[in-house]
Amino acid sequence: MERHFFNLDKTVSFEVEVDCGRVVHMWNRDKNFADQLGFNRALNVSAAVEFMLKESTAISCATECGVTVHRGQVKQSGAQL
Repeated sequence: MERHFFNLDKTVSFEVEVDCGRVVHMWNRDKNFADQLGFNRALNVSAAVEFMLKESTAISCATECGVTVHRGQVKQSGAQL
């Protein structure tokens, strides 16, 4: 399994665990990030992450739920979900 770092709207960093190109777990500061996001937003964020993993040139991806997922961690964490 691979691990990658992403962030939402350059405010909240999270880590994903990927197996065979699919997101199997998302967490933020040792907490289940999918639970913090809620079901619909977690699906949107997972789909955006999977897209960016397939398209290596993609730096960010806007979702239907109104957040933008970016590659990498935020250097100084802002708002928390």
